[in-house]
Amino acid sequence: MWPWVARKVRRGEAQRGGAADAWIDFAEVSTVSRGRRPAEVEVLLAAFVARHPGILPARMSLVRTRLALGRRADALATLDDLLAAHPDHDAAKALTADLLAPTPAKLEAPMVPTGVPPPSRPGRLPRKVEPGRSGAP
Repeated sequence: MWPWVARKVRRGEAQRGGAADAWIDFAEVSTVSRGRRPAEVEVLLAAFVARHPGILPARMSLVRTRLALGRRADALATLDDLLAAHPDHDAAKALTADLLAPTPAKLEAPMVPTGVPPPSRPGRLPRKVEPGRSGAP
């Protein structure tokens, strides 16, 4: 949502005397944070989450921002807080499982030295021929 739309909605709420809508606040924070560095976005989102802990997409955005900053422990703590309040949040459970899963083993192709001839028949290793001798036994 554009900032001017959020300002108009706020003015309308102020005239009615109603409380500011948390979702409009989240839209404004999202708009303001576009194009900013992750460190700046993290400050904005952390302040928003402190004011409106019930807006779960904001918490997930904060987790992703902390991961982008390389602050894995803080991201996991934020996920733990989210799951403590909302244990059925599927995206938070999946992200937690991904972060806590062990890193997969890296399979590497075996290195074959360049001087080794290819096998003559499948399942058979080539015989080494000594210099000066023919290949016959």
